[in-house]
Amino acid sequence: MKRPTPLFGATPEQAEHFLTLYRSAPLRAAAAEAGLNIIQATMIARHSGCLRITEAAIVNSKHGEIGRMGEEIFQQHFPEAVNCNTSVAQNNPAYDFVLNGMRIDIKTSCLSASGRGKNRKIRFRCDNKFDTDLFIIIVKQDSAAAVHDHAAYRHCFIIPSLMLLNHVKIEIIESVLRGDNAAWAEYLFPIEKMRETVMMMAENPEMLTIPPELAECAQLNRKIKKEVKNAKPKRHRTTA
Repeated sequence: MKRPTPLFGATPEQAEHFLTLYRSAPLRAAAAEAGLNIIQATMIARHSGCLRITEAAIVNSKHGEIGRMGEEIFQQHFPEAVNCNTSVAQNNPAYDFVLNGMRIDIKTSCLSASGRGKNRKIRFRCDNKFDTDLFIIIVKQDSAAAVHDHAAYRHCFIIPSLMLLNHVKIEIIESVLRGDNAAWAEYLFPIEKMRETVMMMAENPEMLTIPPELAECAQLNRKIKKEVKNAKPKRHRTTA
């Protein structure tokens, strides 16, 4: 007698719906849409032979855990924002949340040691700036505090994509958090001011959208810089 296919606590309709969604959506989003918890979704995907192990490894890494904390903190401050990471309808875009039409990408930093100098740094890439309106970097400065300690995340940087046109990655030194007037200091806010500041911007989200002609110029400028860099003759070391 053939054993029934295990459903791991899901209904047949839920399992089928999840597997259909999971073909083109992340595990977390497909699970949430189908009304399953992450364990049920993982087991169903694994039994069906379609679990993407690389995705599971990234989601459950330390970096992924810190990233989820930033998203959780943002969602607590903005319960009305649509979480694109758990919304299949958003089709896994280049940003994390939508608030009144404003596309927001959340970065979370515990600061990393710098190769030079005493300052630790906040580092993040902004390759997706043309598809995102606003970057919010939530910072955990106290390295001794637990990752899940919400009180340890006391600062945030709120940076419109318009300010990142000529950047691929950003580095902010730790001393900015202590009042140093270094690069990007003007975008620093206490976490308590995040909602007030972002809601003010969300009243006119169209003001943050990068115009197509400006995006085209920035992309062309980046391409030219890359071509010039590649065209430079490489130095060859000589040996005695």
